[in-house]
Amino acid sequence: MNPFGGYPGARGREDVSACCKSRRLGTRGTDDSGDGDELGGRRGIHVRDSSTGNVIEGNSVTNHSVGISLGDSGTPVGNTFEENHIRRNVCGVKGSTAGNVFEDNKLKDNGTDFCPP
Repeated sequence: MNPFGGYPGARGREDVSACCKSRRLGTRGTDDSGDGDELGGRRGIHVRDSSTGNVIEGNSVTNHSVGISLGDSGTPVGNTFEENHIRRNVCGVKGSTAGNVFEDNKLKDNGTDFCPP
């Protein structure tokens, strides 16, 4: 089931590691050209495997291989994703969304909105 909505964005990059509990993230950018392989790199936002208690909100993530990456070897849980705009990424969200809260996020023009881990 898709926990997101669907709509525009620009580019932001954040990396949430295990050390960053209860951190509120928000980035803004304005790069809307190209594709995920040539712009922005591999991930726009990366929430690592043991991250918990983070609020990731108001980000615009465009032109990455993966817009939001959830985990590497494990699955982060207890994080909240609100009002993020995920657009024109090869994959919008990669990894399991179980155990996290997704509210009012928008996905549009991604190669695919959700990819397996």
